[in-house]
Amino acid sequence: METLILNSELQDQFFNIEEEGSACWRNRDWSGLKNKMLEAWAIIPDPKLQYDMSYSAAWMICEALLQLRDFELSKGWIENHNKADVNRIDSGEREFMEGRFLFAQGLMKDAKSKFQIAYQKSNGRLFKSGTNNEHENYFNDYKKLLDKQIIRPTELDDLIEVSLKEIQNQNYPYALSL
Repeated sequence: METLILNSELQDQFFNIEEEGSACWRNRDWSGLKNKMLEAWAIIPDPKLQYDMSYSAAWMICEALLQLRDFELSKGWIENHNKADVNRIDSGEREFMEGRFLFAQGLMKDAKSKFQIAYQKSNGRLFKSGTNNEHENYFNDYKKLLDKQIIRPTELDDLIEVSLKEIQNQNYPYALSL
């Protein structure tokens, strides 16, 4: 599938909107970021996923949805992110984004699988990036997931006991899922 490029007029519009979205990102205005990038997405013609700009738009929308913890809306956007500009060099960013969503929802086995792929493809680089190395926390959690087999208790007393231990270990997503 050939990657398509926006014409110069649409490219200028897209970059202007993306710059406004970046300002929202810097101000941690996640709703604003989501709205700006949805606006940018709207100017990409069909077939949207074949355009080079579809990846950055979908990625920024996913980041906003992750920060907003809008997991319902994120399902379709993760799919868009995974299918956008498939000719783009793949260094694990798609799996890393998906792993972050799964982790935030407490789906540890699935998150571990995505993080493992992201780690291999990026040689660990993705876990050291982000503002102020904020993704390092994912690496630490990923190592914990590798170190222990994730077994979900079935009895209520066991669930409570394990979740309290996980809270003490500050593994809040897993504790919440329990």
